[in-house]
Amino acid sequence: MRGLSWSPHPELNVIVGAADGGKSTLLEAIALLFSPAPNYGLSEFDYHGRNLDAGFSIQAVLSFSDISIMRDEGFPAPPMQGWLNGKLIDLPDEAGAEAVLVCRLTGTPDQEPHYDVVGAGGEIRAPFSRAMRRRIGLARLGVADRGDRDIRLVQGGALDRYLQGQEVRQTVLQAVMKTPLHDQLDAGPKAALKAISDGFETRNLPHPVRLGLVGTPGVSLAASVGLTVGADDPTSLPLSAWGTGTRRLAALEISTLGVSAEAIAVIDEPETGLEPYRQRVFIRDLAAHGRQAFVTTHAPAVLAQAAKAASQTWRIGDAPPPTLPFEESTVEEPASHALFVMAGAELTLIAATQAEALFAKLPVVCEGATEVGFATRMLEHRFGEGFSCRGIYCLDAGGHFKALPICKALLAAGFPLAAVVDDEGKRSGSWATISQAANLLRWDNGACLETAVLSAMPDAQLQEVHLWAEQVTHRNAAHQLAEIRRELAAEKGLSAAQMFADAGRDAFLAAVLASACPKPEANKKPRGWFKSFDGGYLLADKLLALSPAPALMAKVEAFLAAVEAATAP
Repeated sequence: MRGLSWSPHPELNVIVGAADGGKSTLLEAIALLFSPAPNYGLSEFDYHGRNLDAGFSIQAVLSFSDISIMRDEGFPAPPMQGWLNGKLIDLPDEAGAEAVLVCRLTGTPDQEPHYDVVGAGGEIRAPFSRAMRRRIGLARLGVADRGDRDIRLVQGGALDRYLQGQEVRQTVLQAVMKTPLHDQLDAGPKAALKAISDGFETRNLPHPVRLGLVGTPGVSLAASVGLTVGADDPTSLPLSAWGTGTRRLAALEISTLGVSAEAIAVIDEPETGLEPYRQRVFIRDLAAHGRQAFVTTHAPAVLAQAAKAASQTWRIGDAPPPTLPFEESTVEEPASHALFVMAGAELTLIAATQAEALFAKLPVVCEGATEVGFATRMLEHRFGEGFSCRGIYCLDAGGHFKALPICKALLAAGFPLAAVVDDEGKRSGSWATISQAANLLRWDNGACLETAVLSAMPDAQLQEVHLWAEQVTHRNAAHQLAEIRRELAAEKGLSAAQMFADAGRDAFLAAVLASACPKPEANKKPRGWFKSFDGGYLLADKLLALSPAPALMAKVEAFLAAVEAATAP
């Protein structure tokens, strides 16, 4: 991630995006800026492109309900700046600017972290001390940390913070160091240690030696002390022995105790180890505390529950190109990533009913169930039955007029997009705009899917369409044949072949299309022969069976090639 600028929601922020798209990196940056851990050592991998000379900086603008919590005893409050209309200004300000604290972490070429509070004009005025960062109260749950950190007495962890750390650790250390470990050894180990001690004495080394608890450099013995569950010491078990989900819920609960309203939570994939109902509980409880939280997820249940809270869902992706050439821009360097708001009725409904589309590498918006079936068969033709493993998801828009706003909403949220929709000759300008940013499969001359496919059928196959319909409508083919006779005003009992011979291809095709795609009557829309997933799938299958392939397939293959390029590993 080369650069990113973001104004998050003041409470719950849920972040989605493609695999390796920067979600966890963003959380790492937030966690690093507010980390209360002592002596944090930077790695060359913390630097973009491992370019140590370029360094890096992470900066945040913080609003406090009570700035006094950031004041160290005996010292004045840290320097503040003003925040008005989304910009930093100097204080005092007569326009009513909010007083904010600007903190910054800088990674130097020597891999040293510098924490500072930035005053007016960018001047560094004071250190952003570890004590300040502890008062903010960062709760961090990652995928790989097992949630153990916050249920043990690790410096900066939630349990350590809640129990007022230093005093408890000293008590634990004194009790541990007083444990008479050597005196409780059996005779054999004592004799072996006596031999070591005698050897040391012979060589004028320090002696006598005993076996005791000595700790590990950089690791406190107190970190081995944590929460256990049970009525007494002999029968209790460490909480870290419980399941992943239980540990994460426990860590969240501890992190909420005794923290200020300014506390920040950073949680990577809260669904790890949790069933869907407990994912909802986790997000419900997290949102109930009202503090600012940053969550990444791949779980539909998390998205659905977050939508019920004071929250904002974001999609992280590549930043749009700058409006000015880089040489003319006043920005030092264009951002590499951006966060796009996922809002509106369309995306809310998708999150509730087809949430997998919001986690897909490429959502394919299909006008209706017929288009979903058609697209599914064509994608199987190109990639095999496991095409969804490429990150492709076929989304049922629920109708032509719903497909357009869904496409607009997905594009506005930064999604790459493909769509399979009819050209009904309406809102052509809007669809033309969509086609500039998305991969569209639409039929020529205002044709719907059924018209495009059936018009491409040779004479012999066209005369069998009423038989195909039997497979998906589960109505005897005689009913479909009767509908064609009615459209042609043909005599009762004539076969499809006889009607085709009498009326000719054009009239017969028109009669088939009128029967297969009947027009609405008042407010009632007849179902039609192929208005289902199975109907669309069958039409695609019949089209693929033709040899040689009709001209229509050139359009389909171009669409599939674009899908392949967009979902390449």
